[in-house]
Parts: sequence; C-alpha cells; structure tokens
Amino acid sequence: MELPPPEHYPDDGRRWVRLRLDKPYARDLFGIELLALDRGSVTLAVRFREEFGFAPDVFQGAVTSALAEYAAAWAASSLMEKGWTNLTLDQTVHFTGLAEGQRLIAEGSVVSSGRTITISRAEIFAEKDGQRKLCAVMTQTNRHAPQR
Repeated sequence: MELPPPEHYPDDGRRWVRLRLDKPYARDLFGIELLALDRGSVTLAVRFREEFGFAPDVFQGAVTSALAEYAAAWAASSLMEKGWTNLTLDQTVHFTGLAEGQRLIAEGSVVSSGRTITISRAEIFAEKDGQRKLCAVMTQTNRHAPQR
C-alpha cells in the first residue's frame, strides 16, 4: 500500500505518526504497514518473515510486543499538539494466545487523554488465511511534552 506523504495529514500528531513510518526501524526492520490513522487510533500490520518466528508462521513474543507498543504509542501520539513529542512511561502486555498467521494486525486506541498524560491500549490479532484471532492486549501510559 502506498502511503500518503506526511503533508497529506494535518499538522498535528497524525503527521508525527506518519513520519515515524519512514524511520529505519519501522520501514526496514519491521516493515510496518499503516492500515488506518485517525485522531486517537491507528491500525498497523506486519507480515510474517522467518526471522520473526520461532516456528513456521508463529511470531515471536518480542515482535508481537513491539507492534503493540507502536500501535498504543502512536494512537496516543496522534492527539499531540504540534511541536510536542511522546514518551512511553509504562506498558503491560498480556498474551492471550499463539500469534500464528501470515501477519499481525495491531489496533491501537486512546482510552483516556489529557494534555500531558494519555492512557492507550492495543489489541493484537494474528491473521491466518483471512481469519483474525486475538493474541495479545497491551495497556500503556504516555507522557506528552514539548520537543527540546
């Protein structure tokens, strides 16, 4: 999927999120796909690669956790003011099942938002043959601060 350029998004946290997709960790290491982006929510996906698994079509927990972290943090970041940045203060991941499939899909959303503290969550689904199965849930606390 061809992503719209960062200028396509309003000059707020959504543009900040879109710019993160061009970073080497997102683009090259994980190959993160942006499926949806709105204020307070983001949907991301990662396709299975052999180096991501501990068995055929089974994602390592570290990859599942990383995608959850990005989805939750970027959902929170999408609400930031222009010129601010986002820091993760705390996060907890609960694995609910095997992450088996051709790709992982992360749906990040904001639970509660203030000017400087935002609580967000991510639900991670393993997609196998077009069917999604919940495999992890993350909650996260983020702090927004002006960039230095």
